[in-house]
Amino acid sequence: MFVAGSKWESHEITFSVLRYPDKQGLTRTGVDEVVEQAFETWASETNLTFRQVSECADINIEFIEANKSHVQYFRNWTIFGYAYTPSQGRVFFNEDWGWSIRNSSGKP
Repeated sequence: MFVAGSKWESHEITFSVLRYPDKQGLTRTGVDEVVEQAFETWASETNLTFRQVSECADINIEFIEANKSHVQYFRNWTIFGYAYTPSQGRVFFNEDWGWSIRNSSGKP
């Protein structure tokens, strides 16, 4: 749900991956690279900059099993993930999906 007036207080946004996926055999390095690319794409379209930190980030990313989610609708297999407004800065990805760093043709 979008909250009107919700925005970042700074143009430099920090992010951290707090929980990496366990099920897909993805490496931390691989996940970090893909997340970094996603933030670079976001930055290229906005006046924001993004920097990865180890803790106390503006955006905290976690991969979680759907059945362990505290949000009931996340347990529906059609949901890939969900996020909160900038003031909370939490992003969750459904770990039960078959995440991959490569596309179906094997390319990164």
